[in-house]
Amino acid sequence: MPIFEYVCAACDHRFSLLVFGGEKALCPSCGSDRVEKQFSSFGVKGSSPARTSSSCGHGGGL
Repeated sequence: MPIFEYVCAACDHRFSLLVFGGEKALCPSCGSDRVEKQFSSFGVKGSSPARTSSSCGHGGGL
């Protein structure tokens, strides 16, 4: 299930919420259903350092 970020239009509280199916998001601070989904990014953490790779090769001139 995806976790979405929201901001409440009633009290301006920002929060993240795990949303199941067609559930409606409610503000955990004031209980309002006037919440707006925000654009967010996600991060992935691994145990290995990042590597660069040139597996695509170099572009040829046209």
